[in-house]
Amino acid sequence: LAERRARAAPPGAILRTTLDGELQRAVERLARDQLDRLPAPVDLAVVVVEPAGGAVRAQLGSGDWGDPRRAGMLDLTRAVRSPGSTLKPFVYGLAFDAGLAHPGTLVRDQPLRFEGWAPGNFDGGFDGDLSIREALQRSLNLPAVQVAERVGPLVIARRLALAGLGLELGPAAAAPGLPLVLGGVGTRLVDLAQAYTALARDGTPVALGDDPAALGATQEPLLAPATARAVAAILAETPRPAGIPAGERRVAYKTGTSHRFRDGWAVGFDSGHLVAVWIGRADGGSCAPCNGPGGAAPLLFRILALLPERPLPPLPPGHPLGGPPPPALARLQPRAAAAPDGPRIAFPVPGSTVLLAPGQALPLRASGGLAPYRWLVDEVPLAPAGRRREPTWEPAEDGFAELRVVDAAGRSAAAAIRIERPEPPLSRASPSRTRPAP
Repeated sequence: LAERRARAAPPGAILRTTLDGELQRAVERLARDQLDRLPAPVDLAVVVVEPAGGAVRAQLGSGDWGDPRRAGMLDLTRAVRSPGSTLKPFVYGLAFDAGLAHPGTLVRDQPLRFEGWAPGNFDGGFDGDLSIREALQRSLNLPAVQVAERVGPLVIARRLALAGLGLELGPAAAAPGLPLVLGGVGTRLVDLAQAYTALARDGTPVALGDDPAALGATQEPLLAPATARAVAAILAETPRPAGIPAGERRVAYKTGTSHRFRDGWAVGFDSGHLVAVWIGRADGGSCAPCNGPGGAAPLLFRILALLPERPLPPLPPGHPLGGPPPPALARLQPRAAAAPDGPRIAFPVPGSTVLLAPGQALPLRASGGLAPYRWLVDEVPLAPAGRRREPTWEPAEDGFAELRVVDAAGRSAAAAIRIERPEPPLSRASPSRTRPAP
């Protein structure tokens, strides 16, 4: 941030920012502690803002500016990355606004095909009928894609763009498609944080800024006030990540994990502050810790604990989206057909080399086929992980291994991978942590 502001100012100018020095230093300490537990080149980025006026109170472009192993001099708050599932709250909110769905609407979580595309859930399982409220809290993919199909991907992209969240479609895409709801587009951490201010500000986002003389510019309204409050209330009931006590502080948050574990995201807010966290590799490679629930979300809640408590209020009695749905919106009927394809291994990527810290387990993800899945490593079965738990494998040693997944119909897919454990991260007292005096 300092470099960017200095480049745009005349020599000798005095630059003032909205950063809170004490908060900035505390966030840097938390980020460095987490970075010490992550294998290089994994890095992270953080933005802390006040939704009321858009003031940036803390910002980390990377976890360690002086670490060349992690390309620490890059500002990863402005890197274009896949947002994973972090756009789902806006898709559901737009459906509520359009009268297409209600938080209590039942939707069926089942294998479906959408014009040749057959998405699966993060853990490979399917749960049948459940409400949209629960589908969002558990970040299930098939319900979100069905709702996005009703709203229309072009409408979703245009509404987000008007609110300041531009989506990069890639050189081959003529128009946005349904995969955008699962992260099949690119965006930046600062833009995502700005879009989430709409949920904290009754539907109207505010432009983020670090110059105290230029704050408070609002964007086009994204959601109706009642809808924004309803979506925030749903996210406030999302279960906390592992290791974070539920407590009494009412915080709305959403996580996201991009395809093949390239990006982990977490965005959370209360009535006073909003925090956005990204974790990944600057070179875009896959890494097991690069996920939202286990990588980004714990840091999000540790940062929120630094801030004054401003709990979100619950929905008032009689809120139009708080009770049961009207009869016309009791159920969302799927338009797509069941997917007959066999399973495939989504992570780890076949033929890839996976970096794992000592003692770290490798998450296993499959899609397609019919759940439940069974996993084998070098033809030795792994113990089942349970219905909603993600299967993992903790390698005993480095080297090559063959993974195989078998679905309920007996169809299988295999992937050869290589496991590699880098050297332990350097301590703060190492020479690379010592920076020359200015």
